[in-house]
Amino acid sequence: MRPRHIYIPLIVGALTPSLVVLALEMYGQKRPAGLPPPGSLWGAVYLAALTLIPFAALIPATKAFSARLTGWRLECVFWGGLVAVTAFTVFGHAAVWWPLYFRGYRMSSTAVIAFLFIPFYALGALAVGLLVGYVISLVAYVFPRGGSPWE
Repeated sequence: MRPRHIYIPLIVGALTPSLVVLALEMYGQKRPAGLPPPGSLWGAVYLAALTLIPFAALIPATKAFSARLTGWRLECVFWGGLVAVTAFTVFGHAAVWWPLYFRGYRMSSTAVIAFLFIPFYALGALAVGLLVGYVISLVAYVFPRGGSPWE
């Protein structure tokens, strides 16, 4: 296991919520009206800490796979898990913030609860991403360079 398998998930996980809001700010058709002043620093810290749960879970998962896989096969598993978790987290955060920026609605008061569930549902996406990365590495190992090993 390389050091990048530790710091890349943590950096991506810490930046994901802020980058989703930034992208919606840039591309949103309407700006949210009547928003309260920015929340406290602790609110942002709690949101970032919740978001880090699946990204931090990727680290021991990669460590577990590193016992049997090395090199590019481990990289396939790692990047499969990272892409799956990042995609699910971006989708979840964008789905919660979307109505404010594109439809001009007010958000439902219970929509914020989704921020509690997104990280735990992302653990399922992590498992699927790790599995897909493993299958890709296995297929690439069995069939190197597009040819059959039995030819």
